[in-house]
Amino acid sequence: MKTLIAYYSLTGHTQQLADEVAALLNADVEVLESSIKRGFFGYVRLAFDMLRKKEPTLRPIVHEPGEYDMVILAGPIWSGRMCSPTRVYAMQHNEQFTKTALLCTSRSGLPSYAEQCATAMIEAAGIHPVATLGLSMKQLEVDHSEAIAQFVAALTDDEAHA
Repeated sequence: MKTLIAYYSLTGHTQQLADEVAALLNADVEVLESSIKRGFFGYVRLAFDMLRKKEPTLRPIVHEPGEYDMVILAGPIWSGRMCSPTRVYAMQHNEQFTKTALLCTSRSGLPSYAEQCATAMIEAAGIHPVATLGLSMKQLEVDHSEAIAQFVAALTDDEAHA
């Protein structure tokens, strides 16, 4: 299964998770870059834009999502929604996706965050992920290999049943 992981990471937590999954799946990686600079002021600008419902402009992509069997969308959850750069990417390219999955990171350890993320992405981009994994920053700091293994198994099980 040819897989692409498209992610946005502001603090590096989502990048860590995306890199771990990419290594297991031998996936290509698309780093989503916003026109807004990183750092404190960039974070404030993204938060302000999110409140105003203004979507960021993304820099050009390297990988065409239509060339992949699976696109895994990854990003942090901001206020119960997938971060705006990942959400914009999904809305721009959703017609090219064959199958999708979601990776979410969050500050909150509430178990409902991954489900909130999936619901918001279904509503925003019209995608229906075959698997979702949400991890908090605290979960990323400890051994989370079992959670990743279950996520990867769900992807490969879905491929076997397709």
